[in-house]
Amino acid sequence: MYPNCWGEEQPADCNQDVVQNVSTIEICGIVAGMLVISFFADWMGRKKGSRLCTSIMFIGAILLTAADGSASTYLTLLCIGLSIFGFGVGGEYPLAASSAAERAEGSVEMRKKRGQTIALTFTQQGWGNWCV
Repeated sequence: MYPNCWGEEQPADCNQDVVQNVSTIEICGIVAGMLVISFFADWMGRKKGSRLCTSIMFIGAILLTAADGSASTYLTLLCIGLSIFGFGVGGEYPLAASSAAERAEGSVEMRKKRGQTIALTFTQQGWGNWCV
């Protein structure tokens, strides 16, 4: 849709440094979410932390869906939406691991399968990423 941003056409409408770092912006949001949301989830509880993550990801998804306009406006909105969505996704990783570990402590049978439960949680996240 924007050949002057992502294509070979010149002159470029977008800042090419930002175009090349779009995936880096998302990764930075994920790392920040892992650190910040896991801290707040320890403070306010896993259930509220999980709701916070879902809300942040929902807002990020809306921003990503609503991104439109000229090439530079679209790129700006894309970067903002990706960083917010990545922030929510990053918070989901530690919360999912701790929730799976806590769930595995529920019975003697589940304690023997604690590692499998945590591995299954992350495997399902991987399948979700692969399907998207």
